[in-house]
Amino acid sequence: MGDAWRVIIPFGKHRHDPAREIATDTRIADATGLATWQVRVRLPAHRDTATFGAQLEAQGLRPVRRWRHLLVGARNQDEAQALAAVIQEQAPPSAVISVLRVPGWKLSAAVSPPFEL
Repeated sequence: MGDAWRVIIPFGKHRHDPAREIATDTRIADATGLATWQVRVRLPAHRDTATFGAQLEAQGLRPVRRWRHLLVGARNQDEAQALAAVIQEQAPPSAVISVLRVPGWKLSAAVSPPFEL
């Protein structure tokens, strides 16, 4: 009885649908105001983080600052990857940039407005 909740999907019947996943993530982010994806920028020093964070804020983004990290929320994977590419161009050479899925990232400034490319 403990396994009654499981849904059995026959092999080969379940297909990964990226377009549907992006639409779902966008819908969730729009409805909740929470990011479903995150661009993480790791910098070597706190001073670099503060400087680059101020630069991103001046462009209209709302990075969340951690000691040596900047976190910028995105509504879906496509937006996160596009944002990461733009941030990579502007970031100091020592920055390490990654894109992560973070469903329900509960931070007050989690979702930045769409970034103009």
